[in-house]
Amino acid sequence: MNEHHRVHPLTPLLRTWSVLFALGLFAVTSFSEQTVELIRRLLSHDRQETLEALAIIVPVLAIAAAASTLWWRAISYTITDESITYRWGFFKRKVRSARLERAQAIDVVQPLHARIFGLAAVRVETAGGVNSRVEIRYLRKGTAVLLKEQLLGSEAEGELLVAPIPVYRTLLSSLFSVSAVVTLFFTGMTVGFELSAATMVPVLVATVPNIWRTIDGSYQFTARKVGNTINVAYGLANLQRKTLEINRAHAVIIRKLALWRPFGWWRVQVAVAGYGERYDGMTVLPVGDKQTAMKLCEMLMGYAVDPDTPYRPQYRSPKRARWVSPVDASRQAFELTPTYVIEHRGWVGRRAAIAFRRHVQAISVRIGPVQRLVNVATVRLHLVRGPVKMTGRDLSTKKAQELLGRLHGQH
Repeated sequence: MNEHHRVHPLTPLLRTWSVLFALGLFAVTSFSEQTVELIRRLLSHDRQETLEALAIIVPVLAIAAAASTLWWRAISYTITDESITYRWGFFKRKVRSARLERAQAIDVVQPLHARIFGLAAVRVETAGGVNSRVEIRYLRKGTAVLLKEQLLGSEAEGELLVAPIPVYRTLLSSLFSVSAVVTLFFTGMTVGFELSAATMVPVLVATVPNIWRTIDGSYQFTARKVGNTINVAYGLANLQRKTLEINRAHAVIIRKLALWRPFGWWRVQVAVAGYGERYDGMTVLPVGDKQTAMKLCEMLMGYAVDPDTPYRPQYRSPKRARWVSPVDASRQAFELTPTYVIEHRGWVGRRAAIAFRRHVQAISVRIGPVQRLVNVATVRLHLVRGPVKMTGRDLSTKKAQELLGRLHGQH
């Protein structure tokens, strides 16, 4: 195949909607009298006044339409058997291309402003680091799904891994998060101590987006296994459909937040080379039970990690490490197998991480001032950018050197 296509004509409008909104708000607030007068003339029963208003509005709209058309005609994408290429820019021509064989994931995304018009974007994530994403914006939703299937193969029903997450669980998981607790605490402080509203603004700005992200990221979340891929779909305002090739996974983290312990909920995230420009990788279970979390881990890594109980850890923090990690020292463990590195940590909130040894990119040893006093050290493993951070925490210096040597022996 070697096909040349254009995006939807509304693309320039959707890509600049925030700027247009800001300009409109500026015009209304800064030139309120003139704006009101213009609207009055436009809606006037006097034909002469209406024509005068149109004489101002029509040229502006014509110029905007012409600029939008020129911008739209400068945007196109080409599909071949080996790659997908995206071109944009009228004055300065830009081209971004991705080889399909290096694609880490292909997603269909529907932000709220695009969803209103029934449009969607197709993201092709490649193993190339920052700015390695090729994003085709915007297409009709049906066209976007067909493009994804064309690039990846038809998306059959497959095996249901994660049933649609109930709305109550989504809301509770966001309520029992650090962000929500902080917001509730300061709200109570505002009421109880009559703090000013200005005091609450920084708190709300810092915490509310995190609460919303939790809700939007798990609303009606589903995951299916189709062939050698895991397909997820979710979203309240921003609908997203993502596909992860199982053999692209580098590492997995299974995490239980401290406030989720009474419910037995866990989150599973995957580190994939070059996936996205944020550090949260791909979530395959935003909030679910332990059995589902272990099943997903086994499917992705070929090894079922029990996040509560280490299997055969060769490295644990000694008792004196409590001077460094007074809460978690007894729960810090590290396991090394011919294929995997596995870390357990956390007494209140818990987490377990697993990575392929072949994907460990670098190893370092850190000894802080307190660690030096109690003769312990931390071995840090450097993986691809993502949600998985692995360390052999607070080991005796002898064990830390032994682990460092064994890991270097791999390379």
